[in-house]
Amino acid sequence: MQSRKPIAKKFKKKVKEILKSIRKNGVREPIIVRYIDDFNYEILAGHNRAKACRELGLKDIKAIVLYNLTDEESEGVYIESNLVRRDMSQRPPSELAKVFKSYMELKDTIGEKKYEEIRYNLAHEKNMIDTKKLSTRDIIAYHPGISARNIANYVRLNNLIDPLLEKVDKDRISFRAGVELSFADKRIQEITNEILDELEERKLSIAQARALRYLEKDASNERIRRIIIPTKESESNVMQLY
Repeated sequence: MQSRKPIAKKFKKKVKEILKSIRKNGVREPIIVRYIDDFNYEILAGHNRAKACRELGLKDIKAIVLYNLTDEESEGVYIESNLVRRDMSQRPPSELAKVFKSYMELKDTIGEKKYEEIRYNLAHEKNMIDTKKLSTRDIIAYHPGISARNIANYVRLNNLIDPLLEKVDKDRISFRAGVELSFADKRIQEITNEILDELEERKLSIAQARALRYLEKDASNERIRRIIIPTKESESNVMQLY
């Protein structure tokens, strides 16, 4: 059986939990595989469950088999399945931003008909009802701990330049401040990043990010600097405005 490389690193703790569960209850949730031929299948969802079964010496595992999928459709199933199963707290904002963006564009990539088939299969597996009423964000949001609104915010982070996105990962810029800053002109983002690099450990506040968001594109470097390194007077003005 072929196996697609997981999006992020495997977590040994998660596999141990799965091993314990399978020993006690068996495999409750089937893996999802793509039919290649009568002797080969590609795992699209359930890599850790399959690995745990191998370690336990089990020869059989429950599986949902999807036939006649193109590579793009298989990628769609893989992305969606991993989104609804993975612990979001273990993934940096930059990774979630890229994965959510890929997922949101899936319908345009494979066409609405195939997209709806994939969505129905996976929603059915999660015992979701009224699937036709569910949006792309709603399906992702089914995973505990993340809202449809936050999914949109994660997608917004893709509008940050890479150095600023790295700062969001390192918590030098909070998630909410990063979303505000993602609306700012690229030039303003680049100058902001240069100033933050000079300041080493200084964090950008949400109020500062909002102020930068609404700056005109040709705002002077000095004006940007005053927002990030405010005097008492300019800091007070920023707080009053936002």
